[in-house]
Amino acid sequence: LAVVITELVALRWIVAVVAGPTGPTGPTARRAAPWLVLGAAVVLAVNPWAYETIAFDFHFEPFAALFCMAVGYCLWAGQIRRLRWLVPLALACHVLAGTYLVGIGLSGMLAGRRTRRPGAVIAMVGLVWFVVFSTLGASGDDGHYVGASYGYLAGPHHGRVGVFDVVAGVLRHPGAALHVAGSHWSVVVIFLVIVGMIGVVSPWGFGMALVVLGPNVLDGSGIFIRFATAFQSWPAMPFLVVGSVMMVLRLLEHGPAARRIVIVAVAVWAALLGEIAVVALPSIPRDWLSVDAAAAAVLTRVQAMVPPDAEVISTGAVIGRFAERRSIYNFETAGETFRVDRGEVVFIFTPHEVLDDALPPRAADAAVAFVSHRLGARVLGSAAGVDAFAWTPPPGTTRVRLP
Repeated sequence: LAVVITELVALRWIVAVVAGPTGPTGPTARRAAPWLVLGAAVVLAVNPWAYETIAFDFHFEPFAALFCMAVGYCLWAGQIRRLRWLVPLALACHVLAGTYLVGIGLSGMLAGRRTRRPGAVIAMVGLVWFVVFSTLGASGDDGHYVGASYGYLAGPHHGRVGVFDVVAGVLRHPGAALHVAGSHWSVVVIFLVIVGMIGVVSPWGFGMALVVLGPNVLDGSGIFIRFATAFQSWPAMPFLVVGSVMMVLRLLEHGPAARRIVIVAVAVWAALLGEIAVVALPSIPRDWLSVDAAAAAVLTRVQAMVPPDAEVISTGAVIGRFAERRSIYNFETAGETFRVDRGEVVFIFTPHEVLDDALPPRAADAAVAFVSHRLGARVLGSAAGVDAFAWTPPPGTTRVRLP
């Protein structure tokens, strides 16, 4: 619901751009305006990042994106009074909403004199919000970021990485930051192709692209920028679609040569968008709805055999039905170590049902063999691609490491 309403706000903004008093004046731009609105609606409807965002587990980024989209539209439209309640609603959703508002405020400052002062206020409010609550430990892991993602910017033996460590690391090691950002170029290009790419140079697309895509491309692990975690990049996409429409209209006002460039660019972009959508959209239900009826039946039988207070360690594709337990861990990577905090530990492995290919089948098979033979766990079920075991840890056991 949040994603769809965000798209509707973006479409309303685009309609206001093409039909409002500051809309296109030239005959070519006026004729193209309805087609641009239709094209934007198609882009929003077939955008694979939107569907992947919806498919992912619950995060507040899409809700922050909704209110930030409304903030951007009202700032552009001069509806300043509405910002008094939209900005707090955005900030209440997520600490990262502070960075989003910095981007929107920057866009307002770049867009012109009318939006410069309120944009500066919004940017300052967002920056203060993000810095204060990050310092208090309300972002990341107790105010720190994942070492695997940004530790390279802080250098060896960095310990826990905070926001100031990341900023200082970019300034001290620009080469390392550029190298990591360059390693994600293909994902970024695909992302930008979907929304029109040209929106990056629009004032209203640039700000959100900077504050959303910037930290994501600097992630050394690649988790934040990849398609499987589309919710991390989603807040920038509606702004880039709006910005692309604005830039196309501007180019259409600049003579025949510019119009020919726009026609060729739009044709190439539409072909690439269609190809990406055809490839990516069918993969989403395959990735997220991959467990068949036979495996589901085995999981149902196993679930009834798991004691209420047992710890569960499960592969990601089937962890959802066990997720309300007090002690639940996701087996994501080979060689992972888990805390043992219950008198009984239940392992659920689905070697051939994994999300985003994060865990190779051979790693899951190795874990099955380890739990069965090395730990001597008893079998709760082994059929239809599901292997479930119950293990009673020896007294004093606090950790278990899967191969």
